[in-house]
Amino acid sequence: MASEGGVFIDHSFQASSTLSASQYSLVALSSSNQIALSVSSTNGALATVGVLQNDPVLNQAGKVRLFGKTKVTASSSGIVFGVPLGTSTSGGAITALSTGLYIWGFALETVAAAVPYQIEAFVAPRGVFMGSTA
Repeated sequence: MASEGGVFIDHSFQASSTLSASQYSLVALSSSNQIALSVSSTNGALATVGVLQNDPVLNQAGKVRLFGKTKVTASSSGIVFGVPLGTSTSGGAITALSTGLYIWGFALETVAAAVPYQIEAFVAPRGVFMGSTA
């Protein structure tokens, strides 16, 4: 079961829409510095900035985990301990082992059930996966 604790950095951002059903989903910043559900797995303008820790409605403060251990909703059953994580088109965590995927952190456990499923992860943005160096 996922848990929280340890060293972390959270920051509050205004929600650009109602995110009441999106706690522990991945979020991105809009051009107006408001949070929205992250729906891109690449390094575009709306790259994932962190994991939403609460469930704000429109214009309320959303608490975002920018760094550290957190729960996150998994969108893929292929996640295993230690794998780099990217973002699905529904704001959930997926493996980031394909060229061009933005890596926002890594898994601290294996998905052991049907998705969506909350897992423990570590938010530590690392940039874009460029593929094998071999």
